[in-house]
Formats: sequence, C-alpha cells, structure tokens
Amino acid sequence: MELKEKIRERIKKDAIIVEPNIINVAGFINHLVDMEIMNEIGIDFAEKFPSATKVLTVEASGIPPACFTAFHLKVPMLYAKKKLPKTLGSDVYFREAYSVTRGEKIPLAISKRYLNENDRVLIVDDFLASGSTCIALIDMVKEAKAELCGYCAIIEKCFEGGRDRLKIEPYTLVKIKSIKGGITFV
Repeated sequence: MELKEKIRERIKKDAIIVEPNIINVAGFINHLVDMEIMNEIGIDFAEKFPSATKVLTVEASGIPPACFTAFHLKVPMLYAKKKLPKTLGSDVYFREAYSVTRGEKIPLAISKRYLNENDRVLIVDDFLASGSTCIALIDMVKEAKAELCGYCAIIEKCFEGGRDRLKIEPYTLVKIKSIKGGITFV
C-alpha cells in the first residue's frame, strides 16, 4: 500500500475528533509512534529534499518525523524548545506561535549555537494547520541567515488555511478537507 494511503487508513482507524478543528492522531504519530510509518515518512521527506543539511522541528510532536527524516538524510535534527531551560542560555532565536491545540501562544527558542548561515534547513512537522508554527520557524531560519530548503508536514488541515499564510509551497502527505461530521480527505 502506498504511504499516503497508509496514513489515510490510520487516520480513519485511529484518529479522534476532539473539537470542531482539532484531530487527535496520538495513536500512531505523536504519542504512541508507529515506527514503520514514521520510517517511510522519513524516507519520503528525505527524498523530496535531499539537499538539506539540518532538519528543524518543534518539540514534541514534530520530533518523530523529523528524526526519521534527518536519519535518512544523514544530517542533524534540531528542535525548537517550548520552554527556556537555564541550560539553553540567553543567546537564542525566539518567537511565539499560537497553538490551536493548546489555545494559547507558545514560546519557541533555538540556541544560536545550532542554527547559522551555513545551514540548509528543512522544516518538518506532524501537522500544517494555521501555519503559525511554521512561520515562526521560518522567521528564526531567516534571522540565522540560514537557507530554507523546504517545509514538510504529515497531515494538512486545509480548513485552517495555513498553506495560504506561508510564503513557501508546503509538501504535505495527506490533506484533510473537513472534520465536521467525520473526516473528509481532499
């Protein structure tokens, strides 16, 4: 079975609609992780963006697909922290992004030691929804004077309009048109 079809089937089987615009895929993507699907996702993303020298995501849900992608590219994976531990220091790129899932702005920080002008960055995430997180990460990549080579997400919630807010063309595996009255795919 093709990867996109596998993901659609798992969404049909395991996804839970939490609110009118929130879908829970914790049973195979971001809490209990299906390693076989994640490996295939990593291969797909790596093949699509072979020139990346670093994979960037946000903790915690983006880490599984970003790890597998970085592994297949044979490059480091870096994630933006949602809290500022003392060990991170103050020399950071910092943004806030609104999280629909949490219903609030979340802080995002990346140490300047790990992101710089020598990097070709691929951003990887579990969902493309409003685009807020991706825009914050893109802004940090630009501030670091690194080159953005692409953005990938496993699932795109088309009804939240994130694609239209981005200034780059996102690569997504599965597009959800609606979750009202059940999940409808594009």
